[in-house]
Amino acid sequence: MSNPFRTSRTPSWFCPYCGYLADSATDATGTHAVPKPDDLSICINCAGVLMFDYDLNIVAADEKLLDELSPHIRRAIDEGRRHIRRRGPIDRGSKH
Repeated sequence: MSNPFRTSRTPSWFCPYCGYLADSATDATGTHAVPKPDDLSICINCAGVLMFDYDLNIVAADEKLLDELSPHIRRAIDEGRRHIRRRGPIDRGSKH
């Protein structure tokens, strides 16, 4: 069975919430999408909700934008965040 998720390299970025250093994003929709400006993401370390800017840098997602998301998208984000929070922070010595 093939993996439905696609991981794409991005410019290296630090999470604005926890400072975690990352250089990739994984499409959890199964559509093999690559990040584009204004796409939302979730920090794999702290579950902070993030957004890609015009240069594909990560910034904190605007709370007003989050309030305006469709219920379907909001549920998907909340589910991803719950999973990350249950797992806990990534050991800095491990690969993400």
